[in-house]
Order: sequence, then structure tokens, then C-alpha cells
Amino acid sequence: MASVALVSMPETRRVASVVETMFPAFGWIPVYSGTQDLPHDVAAGLALSTLVIPQAMAYAVLTSLPPVYGLYSAIFPPLTYFIFGSSPFQNIGPFAVTSVMVSQISTAVMVWLDALMPQYSHLESNDTNSMTLMANDLPMALQVPYSSIVMLLTFIVGILQFSAFLSGLGSRLSTVLPDSLVSAFMAASGICVLVSQLKSILGISIPQFNGFFSLILTLHAIIMRIPTAGICEIVLSIGTFLSLFILQQAEIYIMKLFIFLLRIILRRSPPTDTVSLCSSSPQDPPEPKASNKTIADVILTVLLTGLITSTFHLRETYGVKTIGPIPSGFPSPQTPWTILTDLPTDTSFHLFLRLLPGAFSLGLVCFVTTFSISKTFAPKMATSSTTDTTATNRQQCAQDLFALSMSTLVGSFLSSYAPSGSVSRSAFLATQTRVVSPLGSLVAVACVACVVLWFGALFEHVPICALSVVVVVALAGVLKKCGEGVGIFKDARDAHLKLAQTMKVVRGEREGGEAEGIVRNGVNGVIADTEERFVISDEELGALDENSGTVDIVEEEALSTNEIASVQTITTTETETQVRRTSMEVYLLKLRMISVYRDTVVWWGTFLSVLILDVGTGILFGILLSCLFMTVGWGYDALSAS
Repeated sequence: MASVALVSMPETRRVASVVETMFPAFGWIPVYSGTQDLPHDVAAGLALSTLVIPQAMAYAVLTSLPPVYGLYSAIFPPLTYFIFGSSPFQNIGPFAVTSVMVSQISTAVMVWLDALMPQYSHLESNDTNSMTLMANDLPMALQVPYSSIVMLLTFIVGILQFSAFLSGLGSRLSTVLPDSLVSAFMAASGICVLVSQLKSILGISIPQFNGFFSLILTLHAIIMRIPTAGICEIVLSIGTFLSLFILQQAEIYIMKLFIFLLRIILRRSPPTDTVSLCSSSPQDPPEPKASNKTIADVILTVLLTGLITSTFHLRETYGVKTIGPIPSGFPSPQTPWTILTDLPTDTSFHLFLRLLPGAFSLGLVCFVTTFSISKTFAPKMATSSTTDTTATNRQQCAQDLFALSMSTLVGSFLSSYAPSGSVSRSAFLATQTRVVSPLGSLVAVACVACVVLWFGALFEHVPICALSVVVVVALAGVLKKCGEGVGIFKDARDAHLKLAQTMKVVRGEREGGEAEGIVRNGVNGVIADTEERFVISDEELGALDENSGTVDIVEEEALSTNEIASVQTITTTETETQVRRTSMEVYLLKLRMISVYRDTVVWWGTFLSVLILDVGTGILFGILLSCLFMTVGWGYDALSAS
């Protein structure tokens, strides 16, 4: 029995470790404090919901789907992540960059399918939520199968992500995703989303461009259509921005006033009997501090614009696009591959092949976005026992990939499109709340579910241009990363100058003659001193002839020549060794100089390729550049060790 117990204990611990790795909730739930942690999580979730609800509807418009799909994507994926995820700062759901990619990929495939089979646009569908004409300007009849293509795309993305996790790529991808790549990708993606929102803010209609140079073509089309901009949409957009600013400042002012009054009350109250550990005098309670954190400005602005649009009948009078009716209740589960069964086998196969490259790029972008958030806010979760940063990054990378793949797969069955982490929502949780666990996001999910079930009518008259302004304002933190490229270049230039100075010293070419020819002059000096000792001048030879006449010049010259040759042989060997060593040092410095520009080349290469080509190609090009510089780094390490 004792031997059985000894064998079973390691097995039990291993099983418990695997279960805790796959389901991190089993690790933090036993130590969760309902009295200390739960109030913080509930407050964080309630505050987060005021940001999630308008953003989810706005990002759904970017996806060219009805806003209710954004609410679905803010419910089911984060609910799944609560089970498989570990970061309290992650709020999985719709995101601006991925929403634009979903729209581009699905619209291109839908146009191809309509050209191949025009009769398919008249197929019957049980999805009544897709009958609204959205941002991709597809014909009304094509909106029905469009949502089915989006769900199929989401399912393929989930399969690819889960396959990458099973193959162990999750832990390896962290090594080819440097901070410079993530920063450039986020900055360029923010510009892409900003440009995509200009048409809604200006109230103009332009075709949706896909593939390479789509950003440039979109910007050109917007500029050409500016004379047809809607005055009402522009006024509503400016009013939305001003409302966000005014409500934010008002909320900050009210909070500071409340803190000021609270301080006065606390100062008038008698001191407590609490004794400090450093002093025997009674200790007063700490004074509350004012904060610039805002909570309700976004959702209040959205509701206010909806009230104005409804009161003045802007939709009927000026044709302002609004969210429209939001169906109550949750969607019934549907298989995401239903569209493949409705098509002929050959057409279904070609449809899958057309979606596969876009699904690969979309899945990679979703993962990069999610992992970058975990990596950014990891120090807030770090403990003193965490010493191996590389191992922690790899473990977090694999965990994020697994949780994201599960969230994507589950969401594809419940009318949720490809989810990812959100920079603005995660930054809100990390900097403006005291969230303790993933339970905070679960509270936000409950609030979004209440909107879907009972309060959807409050958002029916919200104009699309107001949601676009909300998206642009949420991108403020992402757009600030555009300045990081200049800072990275300056750091690389300074490092280059230092390495160039070091290389001059090694080569013996530093200004002022100091250390000039250190190795070469040292060796030549030995030869010169030896020759000076053994060579006899003509005057000395004449003097010797006059005095003694017995000096054997031939023997002296032979002796001098032999000793010089011996010294020259030794010094030549030393010279060759020193030259080879110097050449190796110079070569290593050159490799080091190439590595100095790694972050600069990766940042600007990724940034420009995303803007000029497209998001998926840009991230792949950035990873390729990162791998090339990693190869140079491995060569440098190998040569240094040898």
C-alpha cells in the first residue's frame, strides 16, 4: 500500500498540474477572497461594461455585420476565456483591427461567390439579423449568406489556432515576436482603422477595397468624395467628440469635488485608536486621492446621441444611418460550416481555399494582439518568485493561444466572429480599475447580456457616425505608438556610433594617433630595435679599422643576420595571430552593428508593409525580418563562444 501511495502521489500531482494549466481558474478560485477581491472585480466589471457595449456595436459595424453580432462577440468568447484564460486584464471580444480584416476577407469571398453563383444570393436562410445593409455596401440579398461566411471564417481561424497550439508553436512564436514588431503592428493597424472610420464620420459612401494598397485606395476615394459629405453626420460626429470631452472633464471635476468634501469630513472626524508600527501616536486614516479616471462618459455620450437622433427624426429627415432594431434573446447554436453543405462540392472546396490564406493572417493577427496585451501587462501580475522571464513568456504565449482558440471555436457556433484582445479595454482594466481576477470580465459579460435581453431598444437610434467617433477615441493610445519608431531609430543610431568608435580602436584608427597600430606597431618595434643593435655604421667600421683592424666584419654580419631572422620568425607568427584576432573582433563588431538595427528595421518594415500592403502581409513580413535578425544573432553568439 505504501508503494502504491508513493507511485500515485506524483501521478496525482502531475494530473493536477495539467488540469491547472488547461483550466487556470482552478488555480486562483481556491485562494479567491469573496470579501476582499469580489468587490474590486464587480466594480471593475461594471465600469468595463460601459466601454464594452458601445465598442462592441461599433466594431460590428466595421465587420459589416449588424451591431447585435458585436454584442454576441462580447458575451460568448470572453465567457469561454474565463474558463481557459488566466490574465485578469484580458477582455476577449471584438477589436477594431480584426473587425476590418474580417470585413475585407469575407466581402472579397462574397463578391467572388456572387459572381460564380448569382442564384445563391436568393437562398433561404434562418438568419434574419443579416438583412440590414452594412458598411461593405453589398446588395441587400447578399447580406444573408455574408454572415454565414463570417462564421465559417471564424471557425477556420479557431481550427488553425488550436492546431498551432497542439504542434507547440504557441511557445515558439514568442521568440519571433519582439516588442518592436508588436508596437509597429499596433501603430499601423490604428492608422488603418482610423482611415476606415472616416467614411462614417463624414457620412459618405465608398466601395470597400481589398488586398494590396487598399489603404491608399480607400484614402483616395474618401478625398474624392468629400464634396458629397453629409453635413448632419459631420455635426453629429463633432458633437459626439465634444460630448466625450465635456463629460470626461465634468466627471473628473465631480470626482475631485467629492474627494475634497470627503477629505474635509475625514479631517473633522476624531482620530482613530489605530497605532502605527513605527510610532506610538494614533494613526489617522489615509486621505483619499483624486484621479483622472472616467467611467461613464462613453456610454452616456452614445445614449445622448441616440436621444438627439430620435427626438429630431434625423434618420427619416436627413438619412442618418443608425444601429436599428436589436433583436432580444440569444442566438440558437448553428454549425458554422452550414454554407459548405448548401453549395456544390467543387464550389465548397474552392470557397474553403479562398478563405484559408485570410484565415491564417487573421488568426495570426488575433494571437499577436492578444499576446502583446498579456506581455504588456504581465509585470502587474508578476510575483517575486518569477525569475525566468523567457520561460514565463513562453508559458503565457501557449496559454493565450489555447484560450484564444477555444474562445474562437465556441464563438463560431454562437454567431460570434473572430475575437481577440482589446488594447483599450485591457488598458482600462489595468490602469483605471483594481481588478483582481478574470471574474471582472465575467461581470461585464453579464451586463452585455442584460442589454441583449432587455435593454436593446435604448440603442436603436444611436447613429453609426457616433460609434465611429467612439472607435477613433479608443485608438488614442494605439496611435501614440507611431512615435516609438523615431525613438527606436535614435537609440539605434547612438548604439551605432558607440560601436563605430570601438571598431576604430580595434583597427587602430582612432583620432589623435592614440592606440594607432597597437598590434602592428608593437611587432614592428621589436624588429626595429633588434636591427638597430646589430647593424654597424660606416663610421664605426672605419674607426675599428684604424684602432685594431682585427674586427671580423663578416662574422658580425652573419651573427646579426641570424639573430634578426630568428626574431623576425617569432614576431611574424605573433603578428599573424594578432591580425587574425583583430579581424575576428572587427567581424564580430560588424555583426553586432547589424543587430543594433534589428528593432529599427523590424519596426519600420512592419509599419510600412502594413500600411502599403495589408495587415496580414505586414505581420508576416515583420516576422520574416525578425527571423533574419535572429539568425544573425545566433551567428554572433556562436562566433563569440568560439
